[in-house]
Amino acid sequence: MDAGTFAGVKARLQHQYTNNSIEYVKKAMDFGARLKTKVTTLSSPDALADLEIPGRFPYDSGGARPMAVSPVTQEATCTVCGTCAGVCPTAAISIDESVATRIELCIRCCACIKNCPTNARVMEDSAWKAIATWLNENCSARKEPHIFVD
Repeated sequence: MDAGTFAGVKARLQHQYTNNSIEYVKKAMDFGARLKTKVTTLSSPDALADLEIPGRFPYDSGGARPMAVSPVTQEATCTVCGTCAGVCPTAAISIDESVATRIELCIRCCACIKNCPTNARVMEDSAWKAIATWLNENCSARKEPHIFVD
C-alpha cells in the first residue's frame, strides 16, 4: 500500500469512527483489563459460586420458550432478489418463485428484515412485536459495564 492510499484509508477510518466510538473502545479495553485482573486473582473457580448479580430475576428452569414464529415476506413488495437468503445465518430461507422460511431453522436474528432492499420481510406475530416494543422501551439506553466479583 503506498503512502497516498494509506492516508486515504486513514482519513476514511477517522471519519467513520467518531470520538464517541473511540471512547467506547477505550472503555471496553479498560473493562477487559479490570475483568482480567479480577479473574486471575480468584482463589479458585468455586469462589464465584455465591455470586449475586443485581437485576437478576428468576428465569424458567426450562430456558427460553420456543416460538414458532419467523419473519414473513410481503409478496406485493418482494422482488425475489435473494438478499434475505444470502444473509440468513442458518439457511432457513429458500428462494424459488417465492421466498419460503423454515421456521424450525429460523433463529429470529432478523438479518433478512434488516437487509431486504424493498422492506418486504417483516415480523407480523403480535407476541414478537410486543417483545420488541418492550425491549426498545426498556433496554435502549446504554449502560456502563460492571464487574460483580469482589
